[in-house]
Amino acid sequence: MNNAANDFAAPVTVISGNNVTLVDANTLSLGAVDATGTLTVTATAGDITAGGVLNVDGNASFTANQAGASINVNNSGNHLLGTVSLSGTGGLANASVSNAAALDLQTLTLSGNLSVTAAGINQSGAWMVGGTTTLAASANDIVLSQAGNNFNTLSVVSAHDVAVTDSNALDLGASTINGNLSVTTGGAITDSGVLIVAGNTTLTAGIVTTLRLITRMILQPWALQVATT
Repeated sequence: MNNAANDFAAPVTVISGNNVTLVDANTLSLGAVDATGTLTVTATAGDITAGGVLNVDGNASFTANQAGASINVNNSGNHLLGTVSLSGTGGLANASVSNAAALDLQTLTLSGNLSVTAAGINQSGAWMVGGTTTLAASANDIVLSQAGNNFNTLSVVSAHDVAVTDSNALDLGASTINGNLSVTTGGAITDSGVLIVAGNTTLTAGIVTTLRLITRMILQPWALQVATT
């Protein structure tokens, strides 16, 4: 279903398939999709949304090419078992992804906000997010260690251990972390929300970090380490 002139006015449902390709000249809405191979979705002049559950055994790629388009595939029942790619030639605004399994998100550039909910969050490419990044991993880990990451404000709704690398300054929004927190940046580390960290907190900043961060944290006081590079 890869004809560039396709225009699906209603949600597209795929009962079963191996490698599934869907192209729409405008906005594309997905119903339930079951693919034993890969899923490739392209909307040329609009957003991509998915109200149905996406079960994809291979890699999933979502491309919305209109400038300022958004991609929202946030059904909590999704099982995206391969890597997930969110992109757009015109520049994406916002994106949200939910996954019942662990999520591996590829290189991503957004001018707006990113929301990710999954049973563990990893990345196989750098993320550049101009707005707020909100992450929820329940009792699982979040590992965002790509050197090219560039976040604005990053908040963790829930997670066990969290490791974040940012090439520039990083603002930490309100976060609840049941394990350890490790943050490495090329600039300052500040906080615009309360940080609740049950384990050790290690901060490595490229320049002197605002010490206001310490007074806003709820954690064992001997577990905080701050260093500058």
